[in-house]
Amino acid sequence: MSKDTDSSVAVEHVSYSYPGSAFNLNDISLAIGSGSRFAIVGPNGCGKTTLLKIIGGHLAPDAGRILVGATDITRLSAASRPMVTVFQDLALFPHLNVRQNVAYGIQFKCHKRKAEALAEAETWLERFGLKNESGRLPVELSLGTQQRVAIARAIATGQRVILLDEPTSSLDTIEKRRLAKYILSAADKHWFSTMVMVSHDLAFASSLCDDFAILKQGELVAQGSVARFYRDPVDCWTAAYLDTHNVIPGQVDDQLLFHPTGLPRSSVSVPGDQQSLNGARCFALCRPDDIHLDPGGPSDALTLDCSVVDVRFRSCVVSVGVRCGDHLLRAELMPRDVPAAVRPGDTIPVWIMRSAFRFLPWPGYDPSFEELVTSLQPASASTEASPDARHDRIAMPAELETEGDLR
Repeated sequence: MSKDTDSSVAVEHVSYSYPGSAFNLNDISLAIGSGSRFAIVGPNGCGKTTLLKIIGGHLAPDAGRILVGATDITRLSAASRPMVTVFQDLALFPHLNVRQNVAYGIQFKCHKRKAEALAEAETWLERFGLKNESGRLPVELSLGTQQRVAIARAIATGQRVILLDEPTSSLDTIEKRRLAKYILSAADKHWFSTMVMVSHDLAFASSLCDDFAILKQGELVAQGSVARFYRDPVDCWTAAYLDTHNVIPGQVDDQLLFHPTGLPRSSVSVPGDQQSLNGARCFALCRPDDIHLDPGGPSDALTLDCSVVDVRFRSCVVSVGVRCGDHLLRAELMPRDVPAAVRPGDTIPVWIMRSAFRFLPWPGYDPSFEELVTSLQPASASTEASPDARHDRIAMPAELETEGDLR
């Protein structure tokens, strides 16, 4: 495929509602750059797959339009669009072997003769590590291999845009890594131009994609680069959903000092350009890699005595859960930076540079935010004596709990 082909995708003010359902996709606009790898993420039922189906032409929007490059494709059928969709069920033909499945897409999407399509399919099988599976039926393959066959068939059609619906569903860790390797190789060799993926697997999506769109209850929360969400989340719900930050509630006094709930003598200065937080409730956010587990912090760092809840290895980092007052925080460190003797139940000093905190306004009562925060607590926390499991990751002030009880 030519690198010069404009395969940008624009979603402009798209809305959709299912008949008889309260769900609505509300005024969604996305700008997906030509040649980019883009992920649409969000909780169950937020509208991710619905939006992907609209982009692919499998659902017609109630309002808005879809463009590829400068061409409005809103009224085109799925078969007429310069894109191909790999759905979660893969749609492999059960009576055709691997080679025939891949050749089918080439034959009918690229209008080639059967013999030519079969010959070309052999090339794609080799590119996706499927040469030894050529004569096997889909039922004889693992789920990961079936997924590779479906993606190879889609990319082999030479379409400008590839749409993937939950490509890691039911795959184990090794299969995910293998699939990521082949997709990245295909992108690097320009076998397709633009990829739009729906996924629940944030780690997989982050490893493949340049940009995210985050949906919540049919609304677009934010769009931007993965790095941007990591450095500067747009709100507390996004930080909790992506699990990129520790979220600590508190109060800002009239001197622009933030006082964390349940952590006396732990104030942090709020930047002067956030005067609107003066006297207000808000959240302080800090990244897990900004928490250090040693007693030698700088004099201007916030130092806390914490108890260790759990210690877990996650690939090449160590995740350490620590309880500080009412809060359960997560630190992520390189293995060499974790004291060898740290064990659950230990009391250790931790320090955080005060400049590492980011402050966001209080969102009011949001049950989905509270549910998210609760779900992020370490597994071992549930075994500890706690009057309310909601407080294991974040301490909700009494006023917020009262609002929740009055629903």
